[in-house]
Amino acid sequence: MLFFNAIICLSSFEAVALKCNGLTNLCNKKYDKVYYAASHNSMSHWQGNWVPPNNLYGIITQLNDGIRALLLDTYYFKHSSYLCHGSCALGYQSLFDGLLEIKKFLDSNPREIITIVFENYIDDEDMAKAFDESGLMVYAHSQNKSDPWPILGQMIDNNKRLVVFTSKKTSNNYFWYLDENDFMWSTDWDNQKPQDFSCNAKFGSTSSSLFLLNHFLTNPFALISLAEEVNYNPFLIDRINLCKAEASQMPNFIAVDFYSIGDTISTVLNLNSAL
Repeated sequence: MLFFNAIICLSSFEAVALKCNGLTNLCNKKYDKVYYAASHNSMSHWQGNWVPPNNLYGIITQLNDGIRALLLDTYYFKHSSYLCHGSCALGYQSLFDGLLEIKKFLDSNPREIITIVFENYIDDEDMAKAFDESGLMVYAHSQNKSDPWPILGQMIDNNKRLVVFTSKKTSNNYFWYLDENDFMWSTDWDNQKPQDFSCNAKFGSTSSSLFLLNHFLTNPFALISLAEEVNYNPFLIDRINLCKAEASQMPNFIAVDFYSIGDTISTVLNLNSAL
């Protein structure tokens, strides 16, 4: 009886250990063949008293809830590097503290892969310094533009579970710090009403293997009422499927405001489960 119990326990452990981003079937999927729930202006949240916020909850809660891609803006403020949106007078967090939150999550969740997409207004050297000081550098994945993306299981085995993109790269010294326009394309982010949404490329080249679908409204800024218009199914899944069909490419990153309102997390989970 003890022998059979041991087999059952071992089988259960293996099933859990083989999950990648929460699902066993993702472990053999390439990084660019997976869906990721993304929060727009991830650092901007009601808990941190940002005005106006783009999310209700902070980065740690976002990651715990299932967000796997963070869209972050960086600026110089108070003679240092900060996470801000437009003006730091509307809300701010030190870049170091934000990166430390991400590191704590990765430390505690060894089977999870996170992506950061920076809208960047600081120098590469200062970004690298913040990664070094926070200890997050150890997880950073390096990728050559000409090489295929690895499968999630390989990234987890190598413990390189953080992919970092930047909108503006100022040097060629950091192979982990990836120029967004070299690796992905994205739709327009400036939409005031649902009818404004398009599946057309606004940034980057559609020849890239990664696709960022901006799925949020700004009128004149992010509002819960606007998220309620577009974050629920069938509107959300219909747009994902429409853009997938029009582009002949899966939208990897589904970026929304107020991710906790609507069906973003569950929709991405269902899409990944069906891969």
